[in-house]
Amino acid sequence: MVKVGFRKPNLKSSLKARTTGRAKRAVKRAVIPGYGKRGAGWIKNPKKAAYNYVYHRTTIGAGDVAKAISGGSMRNSNRSSSSRSALSPQRVVTSTEIQMRTLESSIQTTGQATVALILCVLFGYLGVHRFYARMYGSGALYLFTMGLLLIGWIRDIYVLAKRRMELARAVRA
Repeated sequence: MVKVGFRKPNLKSSLKARTTGRAKRAVKRAVIPGYGKRGAGWIKNPKKAAYNYVYHRTTIGAGDVAKAISGGSMRNSNRSSSSRSALSPQRVVTSTEIQMRTLESSIQTTGQATVALILCVLFGYLGVHRFYARMYGSGALYLFTMGLLLIGWIRDIYVLAKRRMELARAVRA
């Protein structure tokens, strides 16, 4: 079962990731062909990669909150989106896109719409589908107000069903 909501920060892993030296990573990259490549987990262990993908889409961590408040990561600002691997399920989101995001615009594929619709029907009153769509603020609001007194939940079922049909129609055309 995948967790939903806030992630408990793991200080040991966080400290280890920050203190592993650049030279050590460079040596490993030279020796191990797939080391440090984004998306390599999908090839190596697809079950674990799928679990981690869903886990990171349905939970929020302290780093996510800090990035949302500061408007993005300063450390990775010099990286271009073209340097990302084609296998990577993540995509870069700009700060203006975060401010103008709606449930319909967050769901881009038929598969995402199907997963979001299933989550909405089963756990929509807790806002799980909004956490999946990376709409953490409204997800928390749904969590504490029981889907905005169930009215927002019913509206979201309609919106997601409509969005899924639109995407399916666009694929067929």
